[in-house]
Amino acid sequence: MKTANEEFLDATIRHQVYLLKQSGVVSNRIIDALNESERFISQALNDSLGDDTDANLRKLKALLALVLDIRQKAWEQALVDDDDTPLWAWSDLAQREQTLFNNTTTRLSPVDFSLANLTAAQIKEIISRPFVGQTTKDWLRSLRDYDLSRIKQAIKIGFAQGDSPGAIVRRVNGTSSLKGKDGATQVTRNNI
Repeated sequence: MKTANEEFLDATIRHQVYLLKQSGVVSNRIIDALNESERFISQALNDSLGDDTDANLRKLKALLALVLDIRQKAWEQALVDDDDTPLWAWSDLAQREQTLFNNTTTRLSPVDFSLANLTAAQIKEIISRPFVGQTTKDWLRSLRDYDLSRIKQAIKIGFAQGDSPGAIVRRVNGTSSLKGKDGATQVTRNNI
C-alpha cells in the first residue's frame, strides 16, 4: 500500500503530464496557424514580385502590407481557443487547477482539513500579474510583433539585394530541404 506522500507524488506527476500535453496542444495550435499562413505568404510573394526584378517601392509597400496582413490574421486565429476565448485568459484552467489540488490534497492527507478556494476575481488578478516581466498576453503579443518584424525585414533585405521571388520566399519561410528551419519564421516556432 502506498503512503499518502507517494499517492500525492503520483497524482502530481500524472497532472504534470496532463499539463504538458495541454501546453503542446496550445503550442501546436499556434504553430499550425502560422505554418498555414506561410503558404499564403509564399503565394503572395511570388504573385506580387513575379519575374520583374525592377519592381518599384510602391509594389514593395503593397506586398509588405499584404504579407503582414496574412500573418496578422494567422496570429489572431492562433491566439484564441475553440470558443474564441483569448489564450491568455486561462481562468478556467486556473479554477480547475485549484480544484484538483484541493481535492487531491484533502483526499490523500491523513489529517482531516479543508482548503479555501480562490474566487474568480482573485484568479483573474493572479493571471493578469506579470511573470518574468510580462503578462501572458504581453508575451504572446511580443512574439507576434517580433515575428511580423522579422518577416518584414527578410522581405526588405531580399528586395534590396535584388533576390528573386523564390529566394525571398526561402529567406522568409526557409528551404524545403531543411523543412523551413533556415527561414525567418522559424525563430517564432522556436520561441513558442
